[in-house]
Amino acid sequence: MAPEFLGFFVAIGLGAACLALATIALLSGRSRRRLWALVGLIPTAALTLLAFVHLRQEFILNEPMATAAHQGRIETVRTLLDRGASPNSWGVDGAQTALMGACAAGHIQVVQLLIERGADVYLSDGPRRTALAYARELGHKDIEQVLIQAGAR
Repeated sequence: MAPEFLGFFVAIGLGAACLALATIALLSGRSRRRLWALVGLIPTAALTLLAFVHLRQEFILNEPMATAAHQGRIETVRTLLDRGASPNSWGVDGAQTALMGACAAGHIQVVQLLIERGADVYLSDGPRRTALAYARELGHKDIEQVLIQAGAR
């Protein structure tokens, strides 16, 4: 699972807990508890909104951006970054970041753009491979040099 999903699950879990407590208080029958139940709905609404904002970030910006980076669609990557996608986005399967995908596929312009926008060259996937490892394994010497200049080791 990509680390970006943690915030979503925390927001949903806390929202569900607030909703459960508010429901219990509403059903208890005492007017003071009912008032507290209504007050408890405020954080429930806020946490639900936070979860939906997170969904927008992940499924409308980050995952499509990681896919576009892997496919070498630089204008799409630029547009999504301008709209708020993270340069450290993980792909739909959570296996590679946008930078790793661009390195693996040999898209040097996308790699340069992601680095300019703050992509972390030190992130690694499940088998502990970094973007530099992908570039080296697949023989993309020009991308390897760009990553080294950006501080990758």
